[in-house]
Amino acid sequence: MAGSVEGKGARAEGDLDMEGVGRAAGTTAGNRRIRLTLVLALCGLKLLVPRVAVAEDSPHKNMVGRRVVQRSNDFTLRIQDQVVDRHRVIHFYRVEQVNGPWLWVRAEGNGFSGWAKADDVIPIDEGVDFFSERIRENAQDAFSYVMRAMLWQDRNQVERALHDYDAVLRLDPSEGWIYNNRGILHFEQKNYDKAVEDFNKAIEIEPKVANLYNNRGNARRGRHLYDLAIADFSEAIRLDPSYIYAYYDRGLTWAEKKEYDRAIADFNQVIHLDAKDVLAYYHRGLAWAAKGEHDSAIADFDHAIALDGKQSFVYTDRGLAWAAKKDYTKAIADFSTSIKMSPHRTRSYYNRALAYIELKMFDKALADFDATIRVNPEFDEAYLRRAWLLATCPNVRLRDPKKAVESATRACELTHWHEAHDIGGLAAVCAETGHVAEALKWHSKAIELMTHSTHENDELFVLGRP
Repeated sequence: MAGSVEGKGARAEGDLDMEGVGRAAGTTAGNRRIRLTLVLALCGLKLLVPRVAVAEDSPHKNMVGRRVVQRSNDFTLRIQDQVVDRHRVIHFYRVEQVNGPWLWVRAEGNGFSGWAKADDVIPIDEGVDFFSERIRENAQDAFSYVMRAMLWQDRNQVERALHDYDAVLRLDPSEGWIYNNRGILHFEQKNYDKAVEDFNKAIEIEPKVANLYNNRGNARRGRHLYDLAIADFSEAIRLDPSYIYAYYDRGLTWAEKKEYDRAIADFNQVIHLDAKDVLAYYHRGLAWAAKGEHDSAIADFDHAIALDGKQSFVYTDRGLAWAAKKDYTKAIADFSTSIKMSPHRTRSYYNRALAYIELKMFDKALADFDATIRVNPEFDEAYLRRAWLLATCPNVRLRDPKKAVESATRACELTHWHEAHDIGGLAAVCAETGHVAEALKWHSKAIELMTHSTHENDELFVLGRP
């Protein structure tokens, strides 16, 4: 079973992508769906085929809009008398038109399209049963195992997909792209060591395929092996200097190492290759913000929003940049836009609350802390900041000493009484509300935790009235 690897590596934070998956923002930087693209040899292609005849009616009319996949290894797409070059890649398709026995299908992800015979495809929802029957008839049918693995993954049944890839590799352990695809599944499960092992095997078999190095780089990045990850991304770029995904992923890794100038240089290259890349502007903006260059950050967030104004997280981070410039009115406007678009975005409520405090709009700040906790009941810092506002608010009407202590206590419970910052906050709230003995008790506990802590950033709650 000959084959080759097709694809472009990882693109979105934490995602591996074999066919440009995750390039559109949404995904994580938002909520990104990984789409697996497999490759098999397409043998016996015919370069000349009959033109498609248009029929007034078709028994396949109900196929329009359905997702389908090929039934066999020799599947082809046709436009007029020419076979569409799909680079030997297996895709999922969506049916857009029906003409007699022919279906016009478009590949998910990359837009490949053409005419396929209706008898040559199977609806996605019938695929598992179809290929399972094929396997029962012939346990050596590697193609059917591959197809079923893809279908299992589409259903998020990763263990079953892994089992089928294992079967393929038992039948033929020489296929690098199968190791690659199995590695991707391990990556999705955050089994980074197993993912690296599979990408290593794929690279041994096919050492000149750029996206294999990029995938391994992302698995290494998942283990925080940043220097090794950067070496892999750099090798991917050496093999393919126009490989946009490797620049992007290397930029993310430089940023995680806090080497922001290098991150910016890589995002510059992404933008040079694709001036409409929303995520590149967004992450370059984050790098500028980390350097304290908030005007440059805002300019990049502006670009990202102009290209795609539907990504709520961009508004959140632009709001943070405005807040860093002490323009709290603009910050609140951006946080509010983000909340309107994504009502469950914790960071937007929380940071809007802080901005409202700066503008002395304490009632709105308190409401936003309440909203933050409603959206994310596990967010200890929101409980702590709410407690401090309830204990010290200049608007006496909003003070509630009892609720303040309860809120600060809840912050400590959420971190199992192991965080010096939270316990220090409880001590400060107790002191402010007249519980002196309790304040001294928790202050001593916080100091004790700080003394034995291995965390460099542990600090007591910083006192300061709203």
